[in-house]
Amino acid sequence: MSRDTQGTKTDAAADGTVGGPDPAAPISAPAKPVPSARADIVLGVVVALGAAALFQQTLDWNPSAAIFPRIVAGVLLLMGAMTIGQGLARMKTAPGGPFLPDTRGFLTVWLAIVAYFFGVVVIGFPAATVLLTMGLAQLFGYRRPLRSAFAGAVFVALTLLVFSGLFNRPLPDGLLLEWLVG
Repeated sequence: MSRDTQGTKTDAAADGTVGGPDPAAPISAPAKPVPSARADIVLGVVVALGAAALFQQTLDWNPSAAIFPRIVAGVLLLMGAMTIGQGLARMKTAPGGPFLPDTRGFLTVWLAIVAYFFGVVVIGFPAATVLLTMGLAQLFGYRRPLRSAFAGAVFVALTLLVFSGLFNRPLPDGLLLEWLVG
């Protein structure tokens, strides 16, 4: 037994802790495998090629209609180049690791993207986007559905503001709403 600063008796261990591990200490999650550097390079090349193809598709478009897709293509090209650079830098330090460490997560995201495209057509952009945000957050371990719904709603509001307000391009309401409204 020892006495703390107020003079009360405490059960202190030899290392100075009282009553077990420190509850304020951060909980460390088990380490997840990191994809190989080669996977980063392949992903970067795929993204950069996709961005170049997107940009090439806009060459025949009306200049005012091509602005946003070209901005997106430019950002994607930059991100692809950064991912390639990251992969090349990691080749020197940690080239190993599985090419695709989370196959289930990878396939789930791609299936969610396909479902999202169908969802946009059937239930519309706003509902499909909020559902996608909530679903992927839940799938990857975030357990606060109201916050996920709020994040999705804020994203939808900002996206609608940009597309409807700035670009004067309405986003799809969905076949369901058209059928219900008439």
